[in-house]
Amino acid sequence: MLRRMINACSGALIKCYDNDVEPVKLVEEIETDIYNIRNVGQPDVIKDLKLLVKEEFKTLMEIKNHQVKVGIPTGYAQVDEFTGGLKPGEMFVLAARPSIGKTAFALNIIRNIAFPHRTPNPKKVVFFSLEMTAEQITRRLLCTEADVSEGDFRVKDRLQSADLNRLASELDKLIIAKPKNDEPITPEL
Repeated sequence: MLRRMINACSGALIKCYDNDVEPVKLVEEIETDIYNIRNVGQPDVIKDLKLLVKEEFKTLMEIKNHQVKVGIPTGYAQVDEFTGGLKPGEMFVLAARPSIGKTAFALNIIRNIAFPHRTPNPKKVVFFSLEMTAEQITRRLLCTEADVSEGDFRVKDRLQSADLNRLASELDKLIIAKPKNDEPITPEL
């Protein structure tokens, strides 16, 4: 499987240097190649519908009786009601026109499920963005947590000392690895 992945990725890299290729079609082709690798070596299993129906009915009754959690709550009741929360094996696509708030919404969900000061049972989260750097995402998270406008940093004299104090107080909550001596971190402002 790894050998096939190396071949697919090497081939994809070579195809990316072709000036005549249409990017959208190339992405679809590369995704298909990688998807096909994922399914190699996994035998097709024939499943008995009678057994599946019994198992799924049992699962539905466990959900109804609150014996099993449906998924990780996003912190948005209507989203959780519609989706049942975030579950393994499922993918949700967040789509809208530019500048509607997709990234802000996604980062708010991350804040609701990953930050220990927001949830009693924080989860690990990986966030992939094709539009923003890790630094931009981190800056957004920090400013959102501190309720400070990122734009205020760009306008002279708009940022108040209270804003800086809120940023500094939120910093300690967001840092995962504290120094060994457990002293609070004080940023140079």
